[in-house]
Amino acid sequence: MNTNPNRLRSTFVTGATGLLGNNLVRELVARGYAVKALVRSAVKGAQQFGDVPGVEQVVGDMADVDAFAAALQGCDTVFHCAAFFRDNYKGGSHREELDKINVVGTRALLQQAYDAGVRRFVHTSSIAVLDGAPGTPIDETCLRAEADADDYYRSKILAEREVLRFLESHPQMHACMVLPGWMWGPGDLGPTSSGQLVRDVINGKLPGLI
Repeated sequence: MNTNPNRLRSTFVTGATGLLGNNLVRELVARGYAVKALVRSAVKGAQQFGDVPGVEQVVGDMADVDAFAAALQGCDTVFHCAAFFRDNYKGGSHREELDKINVVGTRALLQQAYDAGVRRFVHTSSIAVLDGAPGTPIDETCLRAEADADDYYRSKILAEREVLRFLESHPQMHACMVLPGWMWGPGDLGPTSSGQLVRDVINGKLPGLI
């Protein structure tokens, strides 16, 4: 376990092949940090990081944190970028999967990371946990009520609560939240819905834009 809270040398990144995760992995490597990257598929991991030396790929899934928990050993910091995402307007119920990955998975990751000696945790939350009147500025105090949330928003609200609850009972763990909205950037292999929007505009598939 690294006892120096100001030293960041060995990191673990979940959701490493995603838009946020893959750019974070590349930035960490560029800054000289050792990176263990959680990938759901070795094929996709090779596709994303084949040109990035120094990345140790860990094949695993947030639905079964215990299966890859041993790889957390020796890390200073966990960057939790993985999440199950489904737009509410696409229809269907995804609550069970959202809870399993985003809520239960986050809880399990926190505990396993702590047990492995990790004391720094960066949680990718979402702007979905915030709410406010149109035309007014919002900050981290403007929390969305669970009753006003769709299933995805609800899962992110509950995941953030899991982090806060863990911090209350484990004062040695240091954590922070990142609350992104829509993201665009390189390495969007999926693509994400934002990446697909750009592709559709470029390819002339959208008749108009708001």
